[in-house]
Amino acid sequence: MTSQTIAILLHDFNAGGTEATALKLAAEWLRAGHRVTIIAGAANGPMRDRAPAGADIRLLTPAVPRSATSRLRLGHAMVPVLRETAPDVAYITGNYHLWIAPAIRRALPDLPIVAKISNPLLPDLPALLRPAARRVLRYLTDAIDLLVAMSPELAVRDRPLLPGRPIEVAPEPNLPRDHTALPRTGPQEPPLIVAIGRLEAQKDMELALRAFARLRELRPVRLAILGEGPDRRALESLTRRLRIADDVAMPGFVPDVAARLSGASALLLTSR
Repeated sequence: MTSQTIAILLHDFNAGGTEATALKLAAEWLRAGHRVTIIAGAANGPMRDRAPAGADIRLLTPAVPRSATSRLRLGHAMVPVLRETAPDVAYITGNYHLWIAPAIRRALPDLPIVAKISNPLLPDLPALLRPAARRVLRYLTDAIDLLVAMSPELAVRDRPLLPGRPIEVAPEPNLPRDHTALPRTGPQEPPLIVAIGRLEAQKDMELALRAFARLRELRPVRLAILGEGPDRRALESLTRRLRIADDVAMPGFVPDVAARLSGASALLLTSR
């Protein structure tokens, strides 16, 4: 096997599945004998400490922190670092980062770019908006050599949007190779339900709270929402309006998800 240098392109070390998966892949690629360079627009985020030992971490100077327009500048800002590190391939970690591809392609036309499809490439849109959305999608993906969907269902949904473009499937490496399942700790009273995800609209934790409130009317039960995000204040306010605040814990981003799941009675998924 020929050793390769792989550049992983991140906006920052946000507490999301995209970043977690990228860092797990980095560790696997390092174990396989490849060189890994992580290029990030900013150093902030709780995933920073999960970057594997041996990865070359390059932070942009000046930083490009997240904003409404930051992805339009991020690709251009990464070009000098990509030129300096000269990777064999660049890996774009999910849909959120697709916007960086055109600037990199213009500056480095010979650099192979692989991008993960982490959500449907286009949401369900009104008919009038679909042609424009498809043009934008083609503009972004024309700069990418290979798209990799994280599930067969995503590939089936997205292939008609990009006829003739290769879309491969690679399951998410959610568990490390040496994973050992924790023993169940037995039912708790009152039962504990766990929800996991960023506190933002896509994960729909409002629905989780409203469903939990209906269940709470029927029997004693507790809910723990593991994750952090911009909707925290609104969700905390909703728990008070629904009169469930005493039974809902929102500890934020936590490192011991597996241990918490081992003692839970159910996992609640409300992501859109």
